[in-house]
Amino acid sequence: MEYGQGINVSTRGDVYSFGVMIMEIITRKRPTNEMFSDGLDLRKWVCSAFPNQVLDIVDISLKHEAYLEEGSGALHKLEQCCIHILDEGMMCTEENPQKRPLISSVAQRLKNVWKEMEFGTLHMEMGKNVDMSLD
Repeated sequence: MEYGQGINVSTRGDVYSFGVMIMEIITRKRPTNEMFSDGLDLRKWVCSAFPNQVLDIVDISLKHEAYLEEGSGALHKLEQCCIHILDEGMMCTEENPQKRPLISSVAQRLKNVWKEMEFGTLHMEMGKNVDMSLD
């Protein structure tokens, strides 16, 4: 991770960390996973599957949940959502800090993805719903 490499604390470093976190959430792989060696890292692994094989790197539990929600339509929606979200993660982890987006831009694009995917209410366990409309 960038901060772990001795890079000074900065907002661009925070954006980098956010991008790594996005990739961790979608793939359920940590940057320290033993599979990442010999020059392969989390970002390169995600890039290698992007966008055509993105479902190959998406966490199995996300795919399983999508499969349970009415078959291929939900799986296609998951794929499209992951493409958008992982794209943000890759932009946030650009090697050159000056090429990384501002976190406000990332937040706006993620809101747009939320709306485009027509997510509205997050169904929580125990029968409680949380309004996630972001309006």
